[in-house]
Amino acid sequence: MGEATQVKFANTYVTGVGLEPYIVGAAMYLPENQTSTPLIGESGVFVIEVTNRTETEVTDVIDPAMESRLRFSMESRSNFEAYSALEESANVKDNRLELFYN
Repeated sequence: MGEATQVKFANTYVTGVGLEPYIVGAAMYLPENQTSTPLIGESGVFVIEVTNRTETEVTDVIDPAMESRLRFSMESRSNFEAYSALEESANVKDNRLELFYN
């Protein structure tokens, strides 16, 4: 059980946890002092409670470094997911271990 401070919608990285866009998004809409149902994140299952919320001014400026990290992360994930879906739908059987170790 831990506490995350200064969670921001513009930055979906949670200190001590990692990239958790779904959890950060849920935290933005959860009413204060209400405990969430279990939420499935990138690195685990979370139950969150917002104890304090500070509204900030919305800007149209996106940090270029953050945009680059998110773009790379999403491109990598989409490539992996697409490959996995193709492999699963083609009923591919990986026999490399049998070939090299038998």
